[in-house]
Amino acid sequence: MIKKPLLKGIDEHARCILSGNIEGLLDYYKTAFPVFIRGEAKLINGKDELRSVLQDSSARSRAAGVTRIDGYLIETRKVSASRYRCLVEWHYHSPDRAEPRVNAIVFFCSYSGGSIAVEMVEYRKIAFPATAGFSDSISKGPKLNTNAPSSYLH
Repeated sequence: MIKKPLLKGIDEHARCILSGNIEGLLDYYKTAFPVFIRGEAKLINGKDELRSVLQDSSARSRAAGVTRIDGYLIETRKVSASRYRCLVEWHYHSPDRAEPRVNAIVFFCSYSGGSIAVEMVEYRKIAFPATAGFSDSISKGPKLNTNAPSSYLH
């Protein structure tokens, strides 16, 4: 069952982003995978690029005064024999805000031998607007035709 490893991964992700120690997250992701954000595809191409993106995310969270990150598994849908579509909400809490900032992210992942591998990411809601640009080191992919939604994405 994928739910228990997903919940473990969500907790680890929140802890690592908040602490800035993101090395433990790298193995959750494929070496290269697309990220869809605001109708645009970006390619994470390798562990160094992924490390940079996760470090930027961690730095933005801490710079915004985030003291707690709660991750919630909202929905899990089996897409094929070993592939899943998982909607996760991340709530970023800081003392200066009554309500948390929220990211809603769909992780498309495979599950085999007790391990999860993220193969694609789609941002649905962005807590920190700078996320839209990621970092300059990320390879930009083609602009998506947002008028023709893919069944794999939605």
